[in-house]
Amino acid sequence: MNTKTGTNSDNGKTGAKTQEADSSEVLQQVVAMVAVLAPDMEVAALNAEESATDHANRLLIELRPKAEGIVDELEATKRSLAAQKGQTTRARNDLEAVEAQLPPRPRKVGPFDKAERPETTAMLAALDAADEIQLVFLDEDGTEIAGLAPRNLSAKAFARDRFGRLAMKVDSMTVIGPQAGAPYRLAGYALETDGRLLVHGARGDGVLLIGPGVTYELKGDVVL
Repeated sequence: MNTKTGTNSDNGKTGAKTQEADSSEVLQQVVAMVAVLAPDMEVAALNAEESATDHANRLLIELRPKAEGIVDELEATKRSLAAQKGQTTRARNDLEAVEAQLPPRPRKVGPFDKAERPETTAMLAALDAADEIQLVFLDEDGTEIAGLAPRNLSAKAFARDRFGRLAMKVDSMTVIGPQAGAPYRLAGYALETDGRLLVHGARGDGVLLIGPGVTYELKGDVVL
């Protein structure tokens, strides 16, 4: 039985076709790259004397200045964005510094008629366990009075009075009215432990007007 084998000529033709197909594929990729990076660039036609590979190399050479320009634009954009980011960071830091110097916003505790009062024993236990205790001065709406800074106290400043209520027991606690304008309207108090509301309630004697420059002693006034 005779077996036919391919000749060297056939193998050469097959290799040439494969190389030509690869070159055409490379050329198509380069043309696609041109369309993306330089859509306004005119793609030169394939000369009769050049192969697809030569044509692709020629297009790449023509495309290089466009690509380098795009890279330069990207680098400039990155530098601009970095500068803007730096300016934004500085502006944020400046804003935070200004906010840190502003007085805190008055706390809105809530109306007195809806206040929940824990048992005195439970409140004394909470005060004993707290790291920070603040007494907050409230107006008729149950909002902290701006201008009357809250007082930091210890658990020893509070005790049960003879009626079973939580009462502040201190030697002295004075407040001073505003420098000018309308008086402070002290309507009640709130106790906060470690930043959380423990109890709030109205003054037993109603609203106390604290006029400009007037000093009041409140050592026996806080009963909750």
